[in-house]
Amino acid sequence: MICGATGPKKTIDEGIALLTTTNKVLEIRGIHATHGSCPGITRGYNADWYLVEETCTAANTCVIQPYQYTVPGTGDTVYLDGTKSPSSGWTRCTDCTAGVCLNVPAAACSSTWYATDSSSARRVVGASKDDDSPTYRVSVASDLTNSHANYNGKRCSTATWRACDYDHDCPGVETCTATSAEIDSYSGHADYNEMITFLQCQDKKNVKKLFLVHGEFAVQEFFSSKLTESGYEQIDIPELGEEVEV
Repeated sequence: MICGATGPKKTIDEGIALLTTTNKVLEIRGIHATHGSCPGITRGYNADWYLVEETCTAANTCVIQPYQYTVPGTGDTVYLDGTKSPSSGWTRCTDCTAGVCLNVPAAACSSTWYATDSSSARRVVGASKDDDSPTYRVSVASDLTNSHANYNGKRCSTATWRACDYDHDCPGVETCTATSAEIDSYSGHADYNEMITFLQCQDKKNVKKLFLVHGEFAVQEFFSSKLTESGYEQIDIPELGEEVEV
């Protein structure tokens, strides 16, 4: 963040500590490569707030700005992630019928992680996945549903994966005007009605037999009954490894 005679500073807090009564301008480096004694920055700064204990007045202003900033849109692009790893680490849910993970939906159980932290990580309200797309924090299992209490559906106008509250949360000249609905689950498979519709182009009299080879057995039986109701007569659910001559 600050490189030179005072040595590289890796956090904004370290930079704030350098502010004095005569020097109240702090320039923050954005993502950049290693150079000299400066280790560079590979992503954003991990905190959601910063304490500045300086007396700032109209005559003696305090300025915190991107490195080489002159007018809006210039200088380094600085990312404040608002994330911080919990001191206790993350624990993956394995049993969602009892304990901390009680009432987490079964479908989301193994994909849910929890952490308990009494330090600064407890203030984090959002986080980034490995692909930099945003995720969210919930306090109770019932929030793992559509329209949960902490879900923010507002998105940047072009970078629509990026959550925002205001226009300045978005890169460049983008505005915080797009929206993103939340869903509990998504499947790329057609449901039974859509598959029956797909089969309607076939003459039922010429369809000698239908084989159901995918899905849980109970679901196959249900689909078989729906096919029978639709006029298909020869429906077979073969056993694993069973050979059929056609």
